[in-house]
Amino acid sequence: MRTIRLFTCAALALVAFAVPLPADTPDWVNYQGVLRDASGAPRNGNIDMTFRFFNGSSEGAEILVDRHLAGGTGAVLVSTGLFSVPLGSGAVSDGGTVLPGDPHTTLASVFREFPDVWMQIEIAIGGPTEVLVPRVQVQAIPYAHK
Repeated sequence: MRTIRLFTCAALALVAFAVPLPADTPDWVNYQGVLRDASGAPRNGNIDMTFRFFNGSSEGAEILVDRHLAGGTGAVLVSTGLFSVPLGSGAVSDGGTVLPGDPHTTLASVFREFPDVWMQIEIAIGGPTEVLVPRVQVQAIPYAHK
């Protein structure tokens, strides 16, 4: 009888630990892209990039800013045009617009509060900042909303 109780307790413990818990929205989201110059040639080097998140595809309110600068958290390495950056890992700050739920200082809060999020990428290569167009729509994966 004691063996049955011990087996039952062990089985209940396994079931309790096997139940998946809901996951939070990640604070970092990997983004990969291709960066070329005006003639189509791939760019190379460490390039200052700023990622701005908006609630609209062309206008809209600025929600959050993520800066990856050589003079701060580090520029983004671009090799033969290809780059990969963990969004949310740079110098993150609330956007310039006052919005419900402010301040928004993590991607988790952005995806939790806004159904449509658009990212604008800005680069600076030894001169004035260049805004890349069009903005890119960014979506959280479904588990992040649970």
